[in-house]
Amino acid sequence: MIDIDAILKSIKKLPPFPTVANKALKILDDPDASVDKLISIIQYDQSITANVLQLCNSAYYGLVRTIP
Repeated sequence: MIDIDAILKSIKKLPPFPTVANKALKILDDPDASVDKLISIIQYDQSITANVLQLCNSAYYGLVRTIP
């Protein structure tokens, strides 16, 4: 079993939370925000875009076509 306390003690420094992710979370919390606004924030972050596309194309959502 993994000892969480040992892991937390071994971490010396955490990297800062990405600015893009922070902005995206703020947009997601806004009920009046549009998808276009979210896209304008994440479209230039390769990591987040790749994760969103992977999630959209997963079998869980059962989309008829692949999103490029």
